[in-house]
Amino acid sequence: AISGDTICVSATAVTLNGSQLHEPYVAGGNEASPIIVPCLNIGADRYFVMGDNRLNSADSRESGPVTLESIVGKVVGIFG
Repeated sequence: AISGDTICVSATAVTLNGSQLHEPYVAGGNEASPIIVPCLNIGADRYFVMGDNRLNSADSRESGPVTLESIVGKVVGIFG
């Protein structure tokens, strides 16, 4: 999520700006996430980041939104 977005994370779904995300790539599939985030509006110059291995990811669900300077990697490929 980026500045101005609203994100909600339940045990089994992520909703971005009122629309539930379809995330077939998430490891663990239907397993409930132990980390729930009430709806949160992302502030200026902030980003909400989440890993695709939700059951074993340390991400914005725990630490909150991050600055652009905190994001140091980029996706260069996806392996299935």
